[in-house]
Amino acid sequence: MIRFFGLILLIGCRSIPAASDRDCLPSKSRQVGAIQLGALMGLPGVYAFTAIATSPGMDRSSVTSELTLVSADTLQRYYERRIRGYVRSGNRPLVGALKHRSQGQLFAHNVVVQQNASDTQLISGYCELCDDASIVYYTILHVGRDRFSGRWVDPQTGIGIIVDQNGQPIPDPAGYFCAVRIK
Repeated sequence: MIRFFGLILLIGCRSIPAASDRDCLPSKSRQVGAIQLGALMGLPGVYAFTAIATSPGMDRSSVTSELTLVSADTLQRYYERRIRGYVRSGNRPLVGALKHRSQGQLFAHNVVVQQNASDTQLISGYCELCDDASIVYYTILHVGRDRFSGRWVDPQTGIGIIVDQNGQPIPDPAGYFCAVRIK
């Protein structure tokens, strides 16, 4: 399995209506602190999720996937499942899945929306029962009636890192995203 979810995102999923770069613009908002809980609790639904890579070494690819968010139950909201059992950690009011198709195969990754004191993040690519998490952080900067947007980064925390044709590491993949409600 490819360690870096952002790369998989860049491979593409075109079964969902794709948004163009014009439809998904970088958020100009400078969110200070976490998104209000009331706004987050209005997000459950199904979204066309478009991520656009803008970091050096990336080709500004845009890829649209399907994101499903639901309200978390108490266990999912306050506890993380780890190899040694459940550990109390954070405030994750929403959980769900990010689905995309690559080379004819459907991939689904668990996601959580975690509310921290300084920001609110959609976190994808983690694995609950493994040692090599490949987490991508989508920091939510703006929440509207039927959409939300922000910036993403893959800090390349797993075993592998992305390199150029000369074997030199490229900067952490990053960019911006938007999610538009479809259901």
